Parts: sequence; C-alpha cells; structure tokens
Amino acid sequence: SIHLLYLLLVLMLLGACVPAASTPVAEPIAEPTTSTAADPDAFPVTIDHQFGSTTIEAEPQRVISLGYGDEDAILALEIQPIAVRHWFGAPENGVWPWGQAALGDAKPQILEMGFGELNFEQITLLQPDLIVAIGAGLAAEEYATLSKLAPVIVTPAGYNTQMPWQEQLRLVGQATGRTVRAETVISDVEAQIATVRTDHPEFEGKSVAIAEYLEPGSYYIFDADNVRYRVLNALGFVMPEAVQAMQRDSDFNGTISAERLDLLEADLLIWGVADTAQQQELEASPLYQNLQVVAKNHDLFFTYNEEPNLISAAHAYGTALSIPYLLENLVPEISAVLGSAPATAATNEDTCDAGFRYFDHALLATDPVCIPNQPERFTYLIYPSYIYALGVKPVAAWGLERDAENYPFIFINSRRGRVKLQVIPEPESTWDSPQAVFESALAHEQKVTVAINKLVQLARQEGDFATDSFLKWFVDEQVEEEEIVDDVLQKLKLIGDFKPGLYLLDQELAASAVSLAAAAAATPAV
Repeated sequence: SIHLLYLLLVLMLLGACVPAASTPVAEPIAEPTTSTAADPDAFPVTIDHQFGSTTIEAEPQRVISLGYGDEDAILALEIQPIAVRHWFGAPENGVWPWGQAALGDAKPQILEMGFGELNFEQITLLQPDLIVAIGAGLAAEEYATLSKLAPVIVTPAGYNTQMPWQEQLRLVGQATGRTVRAETVISDVEAQIATVRTDHPEFEGKSVAIAEYLEPGSYYIFDADNVRYRVLNALGFVMPEAVQAMQRDSDFNGTISAERLDLLEADLLIWGVADTAQQQELEASPLYQNLQVVAKNHDLFFTYNEEPNLISAAHAYGTALSIPYLLENLVPEISAVLGSAPATAATNEDTCDAGFRYFDHALLATDPVCIPNQPERFTYLIYPSYIYALGVKPVAAWGLERDAENYPFIFINSRRGRVKLQVIPEPESTWDSPQAVFESALAHEQKVTVAINKLVQLARQEGDFATDSFLKWFVDEQVEEEEIVDDVLQKLKLIGDFKPGLYLLDQELAASAVSLAAAAAATPAV
C-alpha cells in the first residue's frame, strides 16, 4: 500500500544517519485517546527551543513521551500517549501510581530505551505526530533524526532537562493546544503547595540538604536547580549555605567524600539510597554519626530499589502529577522528624498547667515553653558542660556525646566540687599557609599540656591522689595529641611549596579521619 511504501522510504532515508538499533518491536499500534478538547485556534503553533524551533500544524493525535517525567505532563493535560519510555524503577506500564487515574484504561506501548539509547525504527513504526522529549536530554544529532519523523519539542534554551514543572506543563500545553488546561492544573497544584506551606509554618526558613548514596565513601549532593529542591523550596525550605557556597565553585561536580559529610549539616537531611543495606552502612559511619542533624534524628532515608519506593520516585519526578502525591506522603514524614507546627495560641503564663511555670529566654531556640516548677529528672542533647557545671547529674545522656571535655565536669561534681564557667578568648581562624595552621595547633596543644601538668603538680602538692589518678588519662592523651600534630607539621616543612606533596598529604589525612574520629571517641575511666 502507499502507507507501507511511505514507511519503507522513511526507513531507507534513516539508514544513512541512524546508528544500529535493536530489532523494532512488532506490536499493534496503540490508538490515541483524549478527554479534553484542544483549542481549535491554537494551530499552527511554533515553539522555540535549544535546537531552533518546531512548528506543529494541527492538533496532535499520536503523542509519544520520550523524556523523564514527560508522560506526567501529557497525562495531566488529559491526553493518553501512544507510547511511553520506560525509566528505571517505573512500573511495567511505564506510568507511576500517581498517573494511573489519568491513564485510565489506555495501554501505551512501552519503549525500553535507556538514556542515550533511542530505537529510531521502533519510533518510526509508531507513526507519531508529536514527540515530547523535554526530559530526554537529546543530543543535536538525535533531535535532527527524530524531527524527520514528527515534530519534536525539547527544552528551551537556557534550561536543562529538569526544567520547572510549570514550564514543562505549559510547553506541552502549547504544543497540544491545551494552554487553558495547563494553567488550570498549575493553579490547582500551586494551591495545594500553598496550603501545605500555611499548615506547616515550622518548615519556613529551615535548611534541607538532599543527597544520594553513590558507593562506599562517595555521595552526591543535588544542586538548587534539581526538581527535588524546587519542591521543598516551594514549601519554605532553603539550601544550606555550605552547599550553596560549594556549588558556586565552578570545579564542583556534585560528589563529596565521607570526610566532607559535614557539608550536609542542616535542619533536615534527606537521603536517596538503593536499599536498606546502603542506609545501614552509612548510619554505621562514625563521621556520619558525628553530624548534629543525625544526632537530632532529623535525617530521612528513602529507597528506590525496595518497596515502598514511591516517595523517592515522586520526589525525583517533581511533576504536576507526582507533587500532590509527594505532599500527601513526604510532608508527614518531614513533619514527624522536625516536630509538629507550634500551636496557634502562644504559650504564656496563663496557659501553663498547675505545677508548671512559663519559661522564655533570648537564647531559647523554640517558642516559650512550660516547664516543671521543680524539675527532678534531666537529660541533654547538646552542651552538657552547662548541665554539669551546675552540679546536676542527668538521668540519661546523649549516646553520641563522648567528648573528653565533659569528664572534668563529671569528676568535679562527683568530688562535691563546683564548676565555674569563664569566658575564653576567641581562637585564631585565619592563617597564611597550611604550615601556619599546624604551628598554631601545636602551640595550642603545648599550652594545654602545660595547664594539665600544673594541675597534676597541684594535686600532688595537696595530696589529692584521686585527682592525680584522674588526670593521668589527660597526661597520656596530650603526648599523643602533640605527636599527631607535630608529625603533620614536620611533613609540611619537608614538602614546602611543592603542591603535589601537599595534595598527597591531604589524601593521607583524609584517609586517617575515620580512625582519628574513633580515637576521639575513647573515654577515660571516671
């Protein structure tokens, strides 16, 4: 027939410019279905993009989704695509649960094409009249080949493959003559976001770091343009300043080592991991355990290889269809971690129950609270020196708080003494060279050693053998502390300005960070 001859001619023309592809799947051609009429005056329409422009002469009837998340934009406009590219982790029919209602009974053909692997012959056999490839990351050559088959829409100039979901929806709406429907969906989703933000004032201004486990000791931090951040920004969260500063460095590629997990310090930390084994490995790391955000249990893990994996997938999609699902399922998880929103009625002297009193302070990190008139059972999460200095013995201590700095307080209290906290000078924070840093550190360690030796001498003069015995751990510790710093200092003196040597020393110090952290966790017998 003329139709078959046309297809053969197209395939012959493509043969000269298309790389070898797998055998096309001979499946029945899906029939298009739509439930929202296009604007009859919308065509022809020309859409500008990174590769030039695309003109669509009439309402598309056979739409293919090739980009990551593009199927959600198509379905949100009440168009059932004839084919959907299958992305990692997605259900067998290529559409996630949040898109199933919009998909209805339609059964689009599944395109098993990995990122950067397009089967042009299979696409040709589908006879598309519009190819949506906004999230496909097409190369110019791929776009040129596809545009011979049907009009293709890709990201406008200046956007990456993860353009804002609103702009993605508007772009598909323009191409399909459904701009009114697109704006309706956008308004509805934005209203849902606004409602959640109003209902959760505790999110406002809180910092959130979002990371992904790559391999042991290597992690990826998402940038501000990633859809994951866009959703949380809309809810009132901000990116940590340390991450912002790091991403302003043109050499930063998004990857950090275990030694720089401190960059993830935030009010909230969200992880994407393949499975619970990766989560357990990360949680066992002393460097990870030392993070304040972890100590406060403000970290969340979501897997993408194990059920339930939908929250991680919805967060990565960040589309008009996945965001409502995310609001319903991720927000409760975050709220449970950060704590519920404060009561609308402010705490005051009149709202405290009998036996409690109103407490407020300029340094209080929360709103004013009601506390018992006569507290009897204390515990702490941070700054234990303030507790011990008052002679108070907590009923429980933070499991990760094992710093040696606390033990003098505990010992003095046990000997019926009283600690007096005094102001100390602010330490130096700027140096001219790496060598100057360690010269300053060694001088400080030597100063500490002298102070401890004076305490030992005084204890012996007073015949206070209990204190003498207690200080022995600190005497031995200072020998090790000075040795560690001096060893690095001597190496720096040998290296001088030889930059490769500085790099190798930096790698050596990074490799020893875990063992040093473990050593720092050792505690004296008290």
